[in-house]
Amino acid sequence: MNQIPTRTLTRAFALANEPAPTPNGLIQTPSWLIAATAALFLVCAALVTAVIVLSLPKRTPQRRRSRGAHTGDNDRRAWHQRISAIVDANAQHETDYEEAMDALAKVARDFASSTTGRDLGSRTLLDIAREPHTQDASHGMGLLKATINALYPPQFADHTRAYTEETSVEQAGEWVSDLVDRWR
Repeated sequence: MNQIPTRTLTRAFALANEPAPTPNGLIQTPSWLIAATAALFLVCAALVTAVIVLSLPKRTPQRRRSRGAHTGDNDRRAWHQRISAIVDANAQHETDYEEAMDALAKVARDFASSTTGRDLGSRTLLDIAREPHTQDASHGMGLLKATINALYPPQFADHTRAYTEETSVEQAGEWVSDLVDRWR
């Protein structure tokens, strides 16, 4: 069998018979260390809260649009006057065909911009088609898309071809007036 040296057994027996050490008391912690630790926890909690709040997507409140006959930019008579001025200027040869078509397309986009509250002035036909429609403006955006679509061929056509002159400035003016009248 294995024999354990006596010296090891004597030492183990002596340690087993000694009383267990007793603690001398609680460790004294300076009060400034406790205060600094508490402040650090508060700063960490504030940072975590700030990160969570700032990482949330922003919610833009739906703004209420005023409607009716007397709302600023939506006074339909003023829009019809602008359209008539463009058609009349073209009829009196103050503007050429391209300038009149550009001006009518701008009036259509400006009207839609003032009605929806979004800048549609520099949007192409594809941009207008991709524009998100709110439920109350979907009919109007469809009309805008159709109007700009109708104005695009004469607006950007090669005037040396016969089919480009099929659309007159008066007819284009009627399309834009129709947009103004039918927008809901």
